[in-house]
Amino acid sequence: MTVHATTTFPGICGILLAVAARAAAQDTVSTDELAKRLTYMKDSTQVYEFTTGVNNAETLKLVPDAALRWTNPVTGLKDGTLFFWTSDDGRPYAAAQVFLIDSGIWLHEFQSLTTASFRATRDGKTVWNPSKAGVEWKPVPSAPAPAKGGALRLSQMKAMIERFSASDDFEGASRWELRPLTRPLLRYSSPGHHIIDGAVFAFVVTTDPEVFVTLEAKSSDGKDDAWYYSLAPMTAYALKVSLDDKVVWEKPWTKEPIPITDPYRIVVYKP
Repeated sequence: MTVHATTTFPGICGILLAVAARAAAQDTVSTDELAKRLTYMKDSTQVYEFTTGVNNAETLKLVPDAALRWTNPVTGLKDGTLFFWTSDDGRPYAAAQVFLIDSGIWLHEFQSLTTASFRATRDGKTVWNPSKAGVEWKPVPSAPAPAKGGALRLSQMKAMIERFSASDDFEGASRWELRPLTRPLLRYSSPGHHIIDGAVFAFVVTTDPEVFVTLEAKSSDGKDDAWYYSLAPMTAYALKVSLDDKVVWEKPWTKEPIPITDPYRIVVYKP
């Protein structure tokens, strides 16, 4: 989640703009306080129940440990974590960033990573229920056949990620080139979905994820195994992603109010 001081709109992003305007260069806190924050962030994700399938009968699993601990001193985001919810066999359905802003407010930022429908509830009340797919899967052009070993497939995925580039566009106010993280945030296989191997990567500002690139090696009857990719935002601001220097995906600025049926959602967290 990146914020920028020159953009103005109400609600949560208005809060974030005030944060950016008085962004601190460093968040100097004790080791004990950092540990307490991490516990708080982990506990805060457990208030939600994610379900999918017919009549939402299947419960999605929260990966208990944070996939990433991040900060964004450029914009005053003091401390943040990234979590995933997955199906029983590990395929990601949703991501959430839990982060602290300079005013002491905690925010939860959600993004769908699936074409399937699901629902998130808190204390029995629906808080997020995307009505459309969060991603679209496409073949990776000119990709090699998936290797037989996991280590070799990871090398292939890292090479494919190098072919992507991404940028934030803050409504024409500024444009930030994003940096790819070479380590996958989540690695999985899903035999039930014919997925031999999969991994979620991110493009970041400092260490703050802005765009997810998910790669999957898929098998299908009568066809050769092949690599596919999907793209998803982790910010409300406009994004652009290129593959081999050709733009393959753009997302406009998502302005508030953001309905609970949108694949992207951001809320103030209150215990």
